[in-house]
Amino acid sequence: MSLINKIETGYLQLLRILVLVLATLAILGAVWAGMNAAINYNAKPEKVDDKITLNGAAFTLDAAQAEQPRTADSSAKTDERVLRDNFASVVNKYAKQLSPEHVAPAGGYDKFLDKSLNDPEQGPEYVKSLTVYIDQAFSRKDIAAKAHGADFISVADKIGSAHLDAWQAEKARIAEAHKAAAEAAVQKQAGAMQSLYALSGLFATFVTLILLVVLIRIERNLRGVAKPSAEAGV
Repeated sequence: MSLINKIETGYLQLLRILVLVLATLAILGAVWAGMNAAINYNAKPEKVDDKITLNGAAFTLDAAQAEQPRTADSSAKTDERVLRDNFASVVNKYAKQLSPEHVAPAGGYDKFLDKSLNDPEQGPEYVKSLTVYIDQAFSRKDIAAKAHGADFISVADKIGSAHLDAWQAEKARIAEAHKAAAEAAVQKQAGAMQSLYALSGLFATFVTLILLVVLIRIERNLRGVAKPSAEAGV
């Protein structure tokens, strides 16, 4: 009987150590799950830069190599009247150089700009960007060389079309970035909920294992009390 008791005691000791290890792992897992849930429960979409910056110096009518771009003036005001005047000033600057008959009078581009200014997908920022884009494109010698006389309007239209395509592509990219950021935030929030479920399960496991340790301890103590009694013949 003493050998059996020793074996049982050894097994109880091993079981106690195993349960303590498992309980430690459970509480560590619960802590990790709790931290993950706390961090991601109210996760917000990552910030996306909505600013669109287009480089008119990269515009090409053919396969000609682009010159080095000029630095755009980013301090221009967005007041509509100022934007209209800036646009007319830039276009007329090159019209005077390349095709004087196409110089527009004051307010001559207002009707053209009204559509962009009133378009929620474009607005003042679009006109501001278009003005810089035209300035950069016409400042290139290879572009200006093909815009003399009657060709001025045709080249200007192509520059405007290229800018519109680039603008729409950037808007689509930004919209996609916002969508991806929102989806990532939703996934983080879903992960946080899963972490909460894991936290509750791991904590329940921890409590169960601790109770098992207590029961094992009680069992060992009872065996310790019973052994002297048996030896005394009680």
